[in-house]
Amino acid sequence: MKRKGFIFVLALTFLCCLFGCQKKEMDIRQMQTSRLQRVGTVSELQENSDLIVVVTPKSQENILSYYSDGNIALGYTKTAVVVSEVLKGDVSAGDTIFVTEECYTTDNGAVLWTQEGYLPMEIGERYLLFLIRYSDKKTDYAGMYYPTQLEYGKYLLGNQDGITDIQNSAASAEELQIGPGGDLEKYVSWRQEVAALYPEVF
Repeated sequence: MKRKGFIFVLALTFLCCLFGCQKKEMDIRQMQTSRLQRVGTVSELQENSDLIVVVTPKSQENILSYYSDGNIALGYTKTAVVVSEVLKGDVSAGDTIFVTEECYTTDNGAVLWTQEGYLPMEIGERYLLFLIRYSDKKTDYAGMYYPTQLEYGKYLLGNQDGITDIQNSAASAEELQIGPGGDLEKYVSWRQEVAALYPEVF
C-alpha cells in the first residue's frame, strides 16, 4: 500500500510540473509609440550608459495609469533586480535597483504591450544590463534606471553561445528573448560584440 501511495504522489508531482510549470503563451502587441534612438553602436552603448551591471530580477510590478474614460494612458513594468557584478557605475554588488521596462501586460497577463523586440526580464535569470539613470527630480521615476536602447541594452546570460548564424530563426529569438517586432540579426551582431567586450560575464 505504501509503495502504491508513493508512486501516486510521484506521478501527481510529475503531472503538476508538466502542466503547471509550462510558460504561459502571451499575445504580444506593439505600442503605438516612436522609439528614442540614443545609440547606434556598441561603443556608444557603453559610453552612454550610466550603469553596466550583471543582475538577477527578483520581482516585477505592472504599472498602469489611465485616462478619465478608463483607457490606458501609460504603462511599464517596474522590475527590482539584485546586482551581482558592476562593470561601470556607482552601485555595489548586492544592491537592489529598480529598472523600468517599456512594456506592460493587460487582460490578466494574457497580452503583452511592448516596443519592437523588447521582452521583459524573467525572474531568477541572469542578465547583463546597460542602463541609464532617470533624473533625480521629484517624479515617479526618480532614482530608477531604464535599459539603454531597450533590447540592445539587455542580454540574457546562459546557454546562447551557439547562436551565431541566424536567418531569423524563431527558436533563436525565443532563446535570446527577442520579441517578434525585433531585428534578430542586428541583435545577435550586437550581442557578439558585447560578449567579446565582457567574455568573463558570458
